Amino acid sequence: MERVGKALANGALKALDSARAVEEEPLLQSCFTVNLKRIHISREKQQADGSVSENDGTDGLPPEQARALREELARVQNTPLAAEINVLRIGSLALAALPGEIFTELAERIRTRFAAVNPDSPLFCSSLSNGAIGYVPHREAFAQGGYETIPGVTQIAPGQGEVLADAAEEALERLFTEIHTKI
Repeated sequence: MERVGKALANGALKALDSARAVEEEPLLQSCFTVNLKRIHISREKQQADGSVSENDGTDGLPPEQARALREELARVQNTPLAAEINVLRIGSLALAALPGEIFTELAERIRTRFAAVNPDSPLFCSSLSNGAIGYVPHREAFAQGGYETIPGVTQIAPGQGEVLADAAEEALERLFTEIHTKI
């Protein structure tokens, strides 16, 4: 173990000796909040007794959990959900740090659109980076149903995943096209 540690330390020192500062590579960052519309829960579901039917949007959750989700959603459904986005540019590398569990289709959309404009710049999309707002499904996922689109498991209304992706894409575009204050 000691031998491996020394070899690693020597390698790090050797790399440090040959390292050079790269002043021409920008280090830029933008952090902002997007207000998302919350998923709507009908008055009928708000007043439901907690029993779970096949089509009530709770997909087999225990009645107590389903009732608690409905009550919490009813309480906050008319207030926007603040979603923090953080984008970072390190030279040609980009990082989009997004809240919640972003559906793969949304992250791929962000990457594809970014790559079309910046083909030589790798982009990493990170989920659960700025808070846990639940699942962030794309619009079509709501029509398909499933656990991730259950009110309470997701807090956002259909189409709001795309709003979040649009905001990340616009921020990344600004980092790669406009001059910003360096960190």
